[in-house]
Amino acid sequence: MQFGWAGKGDRMTRRVRPRLVFFDSWVDPIAETMLRERDDLELVRLDYSTSEASNDAIIFSAHGYQVQARTELQEPWFGDAALISRCPELLAMSSTGAGCDY
Repeated sequence: MQFGWAGKGDRMTRRVRPRLVFFDSWVDPIAETMLRERDDLELVRLDYSTSEASNDAIIFSAHGYQVQARTELQEPWFGDAALISRCPELLAMSSTGAGCDY
């Protein structure tokens, strides 16, 4: 995680570069392409084949989590109370779709 300092008058405040994590891929690859171009965001791709401890260490400090579709998602990475309790920095989760495909 990268930090910076921003001053306003005589006050200094810490700016944190937000970390957004996701597993494997986005539904539309253009999302990853667009987000990787941003220098104000740290985008981290996680992999299910990596150990749970290694993924946990990364997601523990995430500010955002893009949850995969339920058909692709694997335990223990469901966006549930157990995951939230392990992620003290997590501010938002985004889930693919609303379950209403036509």
